[in-house]
Amino acid sequence: MEFLQIIGILRDRWWIVVLGLVIGLGGGAVAYKMTPKVYKASATVVVDVKTPDPVAGIVQGAASSNYMSTQIEIIRSDRVAQRVVHSLKLDQSATLIARWRNEEGGSMAFSLWLAKLLERGLEVLPARDSNVITISFYGQEPDFAKSLAGAFAQAYIEVTVDMKVEPARQYATLFEEQTKDARERLQVAQNRLYEYEHEKGVVSSSDRLELETAKLNELQTSLVSAEAQSVENTSRLAHAGDTSPDVMQSGVVQGLRSEIDRSEAKLAELSSRVGRSNPAFIHAESELSTLREKLAQETRTVSTSVNTSGAVGVGKIAGLRAALNAQREKIFTERRKLQDFNIIKQDVEAAQKFYDALNQRYTQSSLESRANQTNIYLLSPAAKPLEAVAPKLNKMLAAGVAVGLAIGLGLAGLIEVVQRKIRAVSDLTEYLEMDFMGELSREPGDTWRTYLRGWFLRHIRRTPQSPFDATLPL
Repeated sequence: MEFLQIIGILRDRWWIVVLGLVIGLGGGAVAYKMTPKVYKASATVVVDVKTPDPVAGIVQGAASSNYMSTQIEIIRSDRVAQRVVHSLKLDQSATLIARWRNEEGGSMAFSLWLAKLLERGLEVLPARDSNVITISFYGQEPDFAKSLAGAFAQAYIEVTVDMKVEPARQYATLFEEQTKDARERLQVAQNRLYEYEHEKGVVSSSDRLELETAKLNELQTSLVSAEAQSVENTSRLAHAGDTSPDVMQSGVVQGLRSEIDRSEAKLAELSSRVGRSNPAFIHAESELSTLREKLAQETRTVSTSVNTSGAVGVGKIAGLRAALNAQREKIFTERRKLQDFNIIKQDVEAAQKFYDALNQRYTQSSLESRANQTNIYLLSPAAKPLEAVAPKLNKMLAAGVAVGLAIGLGLAGLIEVVQRKIRAVSDLTEYLEMDFMGELSREPGDTWRTYLRGWFLRHIRRTPQSPFDATLPL
């Protein structure tokens, strides 16, 4: 179809297009009046990821896109919606219960069905380049939309707290049981250590072992000294006699020898002056004999003391060696006791460390299980909407105009098909099967205004007497 044919159809059927526009506008207005009003209430929350944990004291760091996406999915979850249902007591509504029975027939839990129903009106949008999340709810009543938007925000905060507290409670229960077992094992290890100390007489330090080691060193020193003395005594015994060092160094022997020398000198002097039968000579000779007997007796005494000292030294060495061996065995025994004691003590220390670690984790988990703080804060509460967000009058009228225009153009085209008219040369050649001889064009001297005027007279302004106004037979 040519452009001139379309222009001709619109010119002849303009009233149909106008009627369609009027009908479309009227329909848009009626739809605007009949469509229920939808109100939108919004509440905003902020995710403060830089606030440290009140118990652990750890800062989470900057929020990532995955973290914010997770928070949005949490808001849209059935758990948050079900908490909203219970907080607003919607599950006690008789109307909703009847509707649930009609639609689901009891196949789905009522609270879950209500949650799914509320999720249809929920909209969650994160702010660009920030940690703010907008929670909106669409409802047919302003107060209802406000209540639901605020309830979703509060339920989201409470669910966040529960998600943090519930694992902490589970961990606290687990650590409590483990702490009890660790305490019992610690008590068993401590009792074993006390019993070993009482039975073996082991102290918790190494002072006793050091004392026994010092005794061993003293015995070793005494043994070395006794052995040296024994060697000396053996050497002295080998040279025993009048010329032995002990005899020569004896003061009594030296005194007796001095007296013998004086007596011999006196006797020699008397023998030169008097005879042997002289009583003085006899007395001096008897005194010299007595001194020599004393010297021999003293020499034997010194030799006997040397022998006795050697025998005592041998016995002392044997005693020292026996005491040294006994001290060594005692030290070995003490070392074994101390090693066993240290092993038991290490078991106690390990049990103590394990118990302390579990007790610390239990304390931390207990504190976390009682915490009611979260990093989600309500930035702005939901307010009652004053205007409806849908339907929009301009959009409804624009849609009505579009629909009416489509209807008008469709009806005009349909009528044109039913009552076809000749509007162009192609109508003559195609439908009437007439030969086209030619077309009058403007003369060379005509201006463009003359050409437009002729075109207007030929195609736009046509009189009823024109043969082209005849209706084409179908």
